[in-house]
Amino acid sequence: MNVIFSAIAQLKAEVDKLNTRIMETRIFPKFENTFVEEFKVIPIKKATLMIKDYVSKNPGCLTSQIISDLHLDPDLVLKILRKLRKSGELRSEDIA
Repeated sequence: MNVIFSAIAQLKAEVDKLNTRIMETRIFPKFENTFVEEFKVIPIKKATLMIKDYVSKNPGCLTSQIISDLHLDPDLVLKILRKLRKSGELRSEDIA
C-alpha cells in the first residue's frame, strides 16, 4: 500500500510541475518551440483597435500571428475576432 501512495505522490508532483509550467508559459501550437512569457493587459477597445490596424496592414494574416506579434492574450484576440466577424467588419477563411 505504501508503494501505491508513493507512486501517486510522485505523479501528483509531476502534474503540479507541468501545471506550473503551463501557467507560466503559453505555447502556441503553430510555433511549437516559441514561448511567450507575458501578454499585454489592455482594455478591450484598445485591443480591438490594435487588431483592426494589424489586420489592415497584414492582409491574410493568421490568428497566431496577431497573438504573437501584438503580444495579446489568445482568448482576448479570439473573442475580438469573433465579434468583428459577426459584425461584418472582418472576414476570415479556413486554411486547408
